[in-house]
Amino acid sequence: MCAEDFLNEPPSDDPSCLLLDVSVKGMSGLALQQVVAKSVRRYPVIFLTDSVDVNTCVRAMKMGTVDFLTKPCAADGLLDAVERTRWPV
Repeated sequence: MCAEDFLNEPPSDDPSCLLLDVSVKGMSGLALQQVVAKSVRRYPVIFLTDSVDVNTCVRAMKMGTVDFLTKPCAADGLLDAVERTRWPV
């Protein structure tokens, strides 16, 4: 699902987190994170990307990203990050 489609969906009452990539077509993962942070939808965010630079990682972390993982990522690393989203961010 692209960021724009996600924003057009009604919010879910189920426990959720966003697994985003920095570099995607359309709205970037960072842009989506900014929109979500300013809305009533408060989802914890995990980035999983192969496009990493220090400035992007710092920006994401300052906006409250739970984790910033690089591809390829071990399954246990991703599962650990998802588990940490269960607590308020």
